[in-house]
Amino acid sequence: MRHLLPRLLALVPMLAVGAAPLEAWARGGSQRNLKIPRFAPAVFLEPIKTRTNSITYKALIALHGNFDRPSWQCEEWAKVVRGRAFLLCPRGMLRRDAPRQRRFTYRSTAAARRELEAGLAALRRRFPGKVESGPPALLMGFSLGATYASRMAAAAPQRYPRVLLLEGGHTIWTAQRARRFRRKGGKSVAFGCGTRWCARRSKKTCKRLRRAKVSCRFAYAPGLGHSYGPALTKRLQEVIDEALKTHRKRPTARHPGGRKRAPAP
Repeated sequence: MRHLLPRLLALVPMLAVGAAPLEAWARGGSQRNLKIPRFAPAVFLEPIKTRTNSITYKALIALHGNFDRPSWQCEEWAKVVRGRAFLLCPRGMLRRDAPRQRRFTYRSTAAARRELEAGLAALRRRFPGKVESGPPALLMGFSLGATYASRMAAAAPQRYPRVLLLEGGHTIWTAQRARRFRRKGGKSVAFGCGTRWCARRSKKTCKRLRRAKVSCRFAYAPGLGHSYGPALTKRLQEVIDEALKTHRKRPTARHPGGRKRAPAP
């Protein structure tokens, strides 16, 4: 035992290093800026073990509301994602009526979609082979961001098959759009509300989506108001967990003789 003690003590700093990123994610920290050609830098968080394995990670995208900040969205969702995926929060454009407060908005649905797609492409260039191909695992939005995310998903279900909408986006889903969403590859819609008005409308919309055989979930945080935070995001933990069910290993290259070759670092 006396000989084992120094070895055990030597492991303590290593364990602390491994725990630190997870603690930072749980606090909503570890945010960085991502340069995007022709757009303002997005905010993003990188999965905890990206550089130590050959796994490709899913990407989750969060659109903020009007008079909001991308860093606030990333901060809240990071506490639920907890380092299991890339989290990308597009910045949008600065509100000119409050430049000193550094609040942002999006010009339109089309503008938000272009920025989102450019950001996803930039993320894949920065982390080659680490971000899963295809659509984002989940498109999230709050208020104005929820409205735009809803419109994107209704227009292109195959590109945005799973959406999570906070305090908005429920008025988009007519019976016809719900059926088309399902028919064209849409998988699920989730609503989160902090106001009674949103809760009433979202419940009705969920019923309509379910009739169209679209999976729909609903969460309500009474008294929260038109806002977001742990009282609401934690109630939607299952939606995040379902979107992050699986990771894929990067394919290994083969030598001409058939022997496997380890993927490039």
